[in-house]
Amino acid sequence: MVDQQQYSWPLFRRFLILCLGVGTVLMLLTYLYRSIMVGLMASAVISYIASPGINYLCEALPIARKTLVGILIFLVVTICTLGAVLGIPYIYQELLNIVQMIPEATAYAERLAKPLIDWARHSKIVPDETIEAGFRKMNLLQHVMGATDTMDGLFSRTPKVLEAAFNLAMVPLFTYMMLADKDDLRSLVKSWTPHDLHPLMRVFVARIDRVLRAVVKGQFLVAFVLSIFYMAGFSLIDLPSGIAIGAIAGICRVVPYFDVLVGLLLSSIVILTQGSGIAVFIGVLIVVAVVQSLDGMIITPRIIGDRAGLHPIVVIASVFSFGHWFGLLGVLLAVPIVAAAVVALQICLPYLQNSPFYRLPPPS
Repeated sequence: MVDQQQYSWPLFRRFLILCLGVGTVLMLLTYLYRSIMVGLMASAVISYIASPGINYLCEALPIARKTLVGILIFLVVTICTLGAVLGIPYIYQELLNIVQMIPEATAYAERLAKPLIDWARHSKIVPDETIEAGFRKMNLLQHVMGATDTMDGLFSRTPKVLEAAFNLAMVPLFTYMMLADKDDLRSLVKSWTPHDLHPLMRVFVARIDRVLRAVVKGQFLVAFVLSIFYMAGFSLIDLPSGIAIGAIAGICRVVPYFDVLVGLLLSSIVILTQGSGIAVFIGVLIVVAVVQSLDGMIITPRIIGDRAGLHPIVVIASVFSFGHWFGLLGVLLAVPIVAAAVVALQICLPYLQNSPFYRLPPPS
């Protein structure tokens, strides 16, 4: 039975009205400032992950919070800039080389499959129309991916480059504001919330914070760890462009199992065009199997555990759906929004069960 005194429906209804009002204002602001939303959301994610560490350092060191945050952001930006200057051009060039290999890999795979295709045509198991459609798609893929000059000139010709550069440049500033003024922002939110709703708000914030820390912090940490493992494994088996493939595959782990798809696809392209042989391909399969086993048995259970409570299918569907509707911003926000929504529904259920809708007397 639901405790009617604890789960007061009138109090919860006022809380819902407040949330709807705040949500409407946030949606309006998001629409008005949509050009900087990617940078703002990236800063929010970084601030959310870094906040516990900043709180610990502020208590341990005799330095003002704003000064400490400024120093740390300067150091992180400097390290990331050096890493980008040294690492990103190499990974980009390796990825570009892989893209240039796609037409050759497609043609090679087509030659390998020709006996099977001829047999399928002769036996009439697969309709000729289906086979021809498959060839048309492969030719289209060769045409699109073979246009590497388009890849080279993409960033120089698109007007979105200025918006992306501005968002990237604003990330340190937004992050500084969120971390340095955290207490002021919290006091502002508290002052705008009715006092009798503070306990209910604390319950929502605490439960959602517990899940989001697992989802946001955990997923990025797992992706980073798997990137290291993939790069090390692909390097050990002498896979051409193994470091770039491992880094990209690990990053794709933010979407469950997408790292396996991307890693095998890029590795297959390189192996088919470089003539690495079946031994390297078997090595790739072993590396992927070992990394996936470590991820399933040790890495994800230790880092995330069962706190997220989201099925991998839900995560995959959410990322692709939000990405389709809202682009990169949707990819960043998909999993946190869905995880927060699931927890919010779990918290809301006892209050809804105490509402007049659930408590209507049975028909006589």
